[in-house]
Amino acid sequence: MGLIEQFIWRTRRYELALMREKRNLKRTVRDHGDILKALRAGNLHAACASLKRNMESGKEPIVAWLKKRKPESLRG
Repeated sequence: MGLIEQFIWRTRRYELALMREKRNLKRTVRDHGDILKALRAGNLHAACASLKRNMESGKEPIVAWLKKRKPESLRG
């Protein structure tokens, strides 16, 4: 259970960082709407595609946020 809790808190940290910017929040809300719409229609393939798009769209903004937090001496 402890390991699962660590993953949950680590993921939450990145979610909070991602949602600080309005454009990321708008994208997430739109993506979640697409996922729900597909699920309600019984279209698992479309729901999975929307979920994948949602998960992948957060990578770039999170990496940029992490680079900003990196100490000057460690930046490449």
